[in-house]
Amino acid sequence: MIAPVILRTVNAHKNRVLLYAQAALPQSQFDAFKKLFLDEFGRVG
Repeated sequence: MIAPVILRTVNAHKNRVLLYAQAALPQSQFDAFKKLFLDEFGRVG
């Protein structure tokens, strides 16, 4: 099944995206971005 492969791939990159966002955004904007990002892509990873 391809769904688990896709989920593993997305989850593996979510932390890196959040780290880039944290480095680039002021804390209040990062907090909002993180909430929206995790709501959209899920909390696992």
